[in-house]
Amino acid sequence: MCQRQLLSILSLLLIAGACASREPSESVVSAAASSLFETLDPGWSTVRPGGETICSLGSEYSFFVRPGATERLLVYFQGGGACWNAETCDPEGDPTYSLAVDDSDNPQHHPFGIFDLDNARNPLREYSMVMVPYCTGDVHLGDRSATYTVDSDAQPSREITVHHRGYANATAALEWVYAHFPEPAQIVVAGSSAGSIPSPFYAQLLADRYSEADIVALGDAAGSYRRDPESDANPILSWDLLDVVQRHPGYGDFDAASLGFADLYIIAGEQHPELRLLQFDAADDGVQQFFLDLAYEGESRVRDAIADNRAEIRARVSSFRSYLAGGAEHTILGREAFYSYEVNGALFSDWLAAAVAGEPLDDVVCDRCERAEIHLTAEDASIAERALQTLADEASWARIDDGPCSEQNEKSRSLRCALLDATREVSRTMASESGAILEARFEALERLGTEGVRGSALVAFNNRPETSFADVRELVEVVAQRAREHRHD
Repeated sequence: MCQRQLLSILSLLLIAGACASREPSESVVSAAASSLFETLDPGWSTVRPGGETICSLGSEYSFFVRPGATERLLVYFQGGGACWNAETCDPEGDPTYSLAVDDSDNPQHHPFGIFDLDNARNPLREYSMVMVPYCTGDVHLGDRSATYTVDSDAQPSREITVHHRGYANATAALEWVYAHFPEPAQIVVAGSSAGSIPSPFYAQLLADRYSEADIVALGDAAGSYRRDPESDANPILSWDLLDVVQRHPGYGDFDAASLGFADLYIIAGEQHPELRLLQFDAADDGVQQFFLDLAYEGESRVRDAIADNRAEIRARVSSFRSYLAGGAEHTILGREAFYSYEVNGALFSDWLAAAVAGEPLDDVVCDRCERAEIHLTAEDASIAERALQTLADEASWARIDDGPCSEQNEKSRSLRCALLDATREVSRTMASESGAILEARFEALERLGTEGVRGSALVAFNNRPETSFADVRELVEVVAQRAREHRHD
């Protein structure tokens, strides 16, 4: 997978404790919180903190806040790749990170997963929310402006300066939290992809500040990152990450060679045993594999690296719990799939809800990890059956899917568009990741074989020269039958 293809994937995705069972107490609304909720709009607002905050190439930094319950708070760290050398940081090349923050990062434009505030199954829908965007290429933990020399055979060498100042940006967001939430009863600290990595570290800082709060930290889709001992590559050197964490308790005995991302969980758990620390990963996450190969130049396999990291954390942190889903897709918290992924009948959304409620929690591990398990419902059966009605005969099938569904002839629909139309008709939403669509996607991938598949598996299967109309119908019929057999009313 090339870097440009990775960015395409990222743009599409832009995306525990059993020991203590504590219900958040009812708290009196503080004067600061009261003032905050009187001045903010009900939806998402933009905060521009100024000061030392900055994005990678010098543009302005901002974060987003949404008022909800005054005693319950979500602090979410956005993902978006990483960079640590001229090849990965060069904005004129194929940069592997997000360069700036703008309104497109506002969660109001991505109301999926935990940001779907209208979904009764969302365990965080009533929380006040602070979303910390990411534009520094340093997993929110850098404190250095680095100059890289870009060499090229076609033109003279040039220098680029990248502001790896994620720590300053994140600290500004936390200072805003401290000013407006003096006594929250419960805090959920979460992050996806690159934002997953610092989630336990910032949970530790929040626990330092709010000693009475019940704090849950969830890292989404970064559990494999682990240096190969045979490799000299070490991205944290480009970010001064070691210096950042050593400003806080627990990191005094580390050096750059010994510090790993799993240690952020271990130190947070040892400094604050009351923290409930969680991880979600897909066993064969393709984006994590890309960065493992790119950053560490080794032969680590995602599934094995996840297992090694989790074993280290469990050995020292009794409150740590994890959920390992099947498949190769990246992240869960900001996707509609948040409500569909399950392992052996355990829905991820229910697992997180139990963690937030302080209920006893078990580790969840896929048995057959090559493919994600989807929680199929009666609605999914209806979606598949409606798609079959659309694809009634060969004349109703669009042989080539090469653009938006709105541009296809309404009298002929591709496999993808027939399923999208059916989802929106049956569910009355603009969902693009219904259980039926996810199951169809994974079925298409299985039939295609993953080698050489780029972009949508449904498009690839539809457009493959050897795919017949009968093949398309049969795939949707399989989804319909599975949904009927596996329906959850």
